[in-house]
Amino acid sequence: MIKKAFIIFIICYVAWQPLNAISIDLDNNDFDCVLIDEIASKIKEKSIKNVNNKVLLEYAINGMLSNLDPYSKYLNAEEFSEMQIYTRGEFGGIGIEIAKDDNGIKVVSVQDNTPASYFNINIDDNIILVNGEDTNQMSLQEVMKKIRGRIGTYVNLRIKKKHHKVVNVSIKRTLIKIRSVTTSVINNIAYIKISCFDENVADTVIRYWNSIDKNNIKGILLDLRNNPGGLLSQAIIICDYFLNQGKIVSVRGREDTNGRCYYAHRGGIFEKFPAVVLINENSASASEIIAGALQDHKKAIIVGKRSFGKGSVQTVIPIKGGGAICITNALYYTPLNHAIQGHGIIPDIYINDVIKKNVSVVDQVNDSTDYQLMRAINILQKIILQKRFNN
Repeated sequence: MIKKAFIIFIICYVAWQPLNAISIDLDNNDFDCVLIDEIASKIKEKSIKNVNNKVLLEYAINGMLSNLDPYSKYLNAEEFSEMQIYTRGEFGGIGIEIAKDDNGIKVVSVQDNTPASYFNINIDDNIILVNGEDTNQMSLQEVMKKIRGRIGTYVNLRIKKKHHKVVNVSIKRTLIKIRSVTTSVINNIAYIKISCFDENVADTVIRYWNSIDKNNIKGILLDLRNNPGGLLSQAIIICDYFLNQGKIVSVRGREDTNGRCYYAHRGGIFEKFPAVVLINENSASASEIIAGALQDHKKAIIVGKRSFGKGSVQTVIPIKGGGAICITNALYYTPLNHAIQGHGIIPDIYINDVIKKNVSVVDQVNDSTDYQLMRAINILQKIILQKRFNN
């Protein structure tokens, strides 16, 4: 009887609602601000959740943008500020670089004198949980975003150490200056690892190049693994270092079939050297522009794994209240007109990231278990040797 009464109540309630329903014409192309305002009023009046106009406005903006594509989004004032800090090469974090492999999220680098180093976080530690959330259910970018945050706030991590010991730590975020470029000389090879394209990358690379004895350099190894991208302008300059001429990338919008093209013109300081570019599944955006350009021009051998496939351009538009909207407005194409978005860059030589035993260990490589790096060095050494014989 109670169940029957409940069903009758629901039927009566649903039948009664249209008397006060909001009229929505989905075929009308005009943007009805009055309608949006009326819906917001009804939500505030009827919703079990107590929300204000600011929250509803953010929900509405997010709803419009998130349905366009995965990269169009709304940034509130705090998020927009963090993005600006990041492009300057600094952010709130704990001082680690992470990667994703078959075992989950692992630490691949720890900066000295950072919160992570003080808490004895080490290379090859596995991050199991971030703020109570399972990292196996997240992408690498999602984990990075959750670890970073506002300076002075805390991030809670569950970490599996070597020998399977599990520890829980709560770490206070501090200002981290990104070590966007790591360099060394390995067996007469100039090794350049770029972790992201902030506004300092090109200058850092050129300072490194000017500081070494170039008479002993026989080849260039550019490591773009786990590089999520960054500033297009910096990627263009890095390509310029390798190329004397030719197209680097074209950018095409919705109604722009020809698009805007970027060309090499700096004189190619690396142009005369054999080169290898190392990529993986987490190399995205600006990293893919470089790999695609050097591959199409046959200036470098691309090795590693297929890249991420993020070849879209976002325009950031500041809005009232201190926030901003990011709108995808164009796509990247390589010099030979290959679309990067959804496809990525396919390496010339595939190198898995498993550890092999029957590989000669290069003494100068700090991490001798980095099989991809060792193989890339080995490939470049063979190219250098072949060039010597040909000459």
